[in-house]
Amino acid sequence: MRSDNISKPNGLEAVSKYSGIVMALIYVALGVLMITNQERFIGTLIASYTLPFGILLIAYGIFRGYNVYHRYFRKRNSED
Repeated sequence: MRSDNISKPNGLEAVSKYSGIVMALIYVALGVLMITNQERFIGTLIASYTLPFGILLIAYGIFRGYNVYHRYFRKRNSED
């Protein structure tokens, strides 16, 4: 049996969805910025750590983006 009752997301769910999208994009942008502008981060981070930390930020942003997609945008096919 398939249930075709698709409930509308409430306000808190919408805020959670869009803040998750924004945070995933911020993590990826910070990672790219850290990799491409290593000289800006020399004062705050050791230069040899900027590349691995930038890659880690990009990977985490992609992971968060996938989780948001999986939770909110994937078509829900429930067969009970």
